[in-house]
Amino acid sequence: MGSVYEVERDDGVRVALKVLSLAKNNADERRARFAREAEICARLDHPHLVSVLDHGLDAVSGEPFLAMPLLEGTDLGECLQREAPLAPEVAVAVAYQAAKGLDAAHAAGVIHRDLKPSNLFLRRGDGARVDVLITDFGLAKDQTSLDALTRSGAFMGTAAYVAPEQASNAKHVEARADIWSLGMTLYHMLAGKPAFTQAGSFVALVLQITGSKVPTIQSVAPWITPDLARLVHATLIRDPSDRLPSASELLLSLDLVTGGAASSTQLNETSFRTLSLGARGVVAPIAALPTSFADMLRN
Repeated sequence: MGSVYEVERDDGVRVALKVLSLAKNNADERRARFAREAEICARLDHPHLVSVLDHGLDAVSGEPFLAMPLLEGTDLGECLQREAPLAPEVAVAVAYQAAKGLDAAHAAGVIHRDLKPSNLFLRRGDGARVDVLITDFGLAKDQTSLDALTRSGAFMGTAAYVAPEQASNAKHVEARADIWSLGMTLYHMLAGKPAFTQAGSFVALVLQITGSKVPTIQSVAPWITPDLARLVHATLIRDPSDRLPSASELLLSLDLVTGGAASSTQLNETSFRTLSLGARGVVAPIAALPTSFADMLRN
């Protein structure tokens, strides 16, 4: 899509500048998507969503740009390359903060369509505090306007995290596609890897997503408690009508299965450490997985 630079404004404030390169194929479509990203981010105002300070066209090159706050920290994808799996309480707290941002985006009529670890930024704040921000709305769908940029049947998103219905047709997805993607991100944090991985080719991976059963989280992470396992799989039910329906329901469910810890856990830089071998040696009772979100909490 382009490049991101650290720049200094005339008033001395340093910001991140995302610039779209037009010297590539499909420049008109990419310009339109970039403009839509700017419009969406400019109207989304939430502590767990990246914001836009300014946008426009460069006076010299004519290239579109977005000016955003300069964030200190790293993204979850980079973190998981070094530290995985994470402690369940940390993974759940990350998912909870992301779900708060997602709930605000959905309330504004925005479907992200590319939730994944690398699009969750772990921003360092005061006192080593870490907050989770959803970034990169370049593939977002704005439900308040006609989606004329996405062709019917088009594939959009990142294969390992994309919902089955989105892999088949990204144009007509709704909020539950983002629930799957966030659920798969939670699965990755807990298990140390996503449920589906590259199986020889992109096509083979898409076939896995659209046709294969999701491996149970406890088969790769046996220390996960039954309640948490059921919640993870409630977000990963293949039929979206049976899947956990919304980010607000996910927030309630995360708090319920953790006894309120999901909303009260404060993350800091020391939170993001690989789960100890001792903790990974625990074998929890096997969960009866839900076939719909309605029976998520059954024993």
